[in-house]
Amino acid sequence: MNSQQSNRGMKRAMRRRTDSARLPSNFTYTTMQRVDKLVTKRKRREEVVIFVATTAASLLIAAFGIYATLPYIKLLMAESIEQLAPTAQHIPMFVTTVLLIMLNEILKRIFKT
Repeated sequence: MNSQQSNRGMKRAMRRRTDSARLPSNFTYTTMQRVDKLVTKRKRREEVVIFVATTAASLLIAAFGIYATLPYIKLLMAESIEQLAPTAQHIPMFVTTVLLIMLNEILKRIFKT
């Protein structure tokens, strides 16, 4: 009797073990979802790497362009600044403009408009 009960117990234990080891019915679907998610992540990472590389290359090209043309721009600006340099006639106009701006700010604070 005791051996029959132990056999039954063993059979039950084996059934429980095989029942729990079965794959779920949607195993293929969930596996494919995981694979799809990984592929999407990988594509997204590649897009980000390409974007960063393109941005870095563009900035490098722009910086080199500015560096290469800077001497010519400096020469042109130096000539333009010499022509636009304020003379003694312009100084009173600048001082008057600054004083009027200061007066405007003071009056705005007084009358709060």
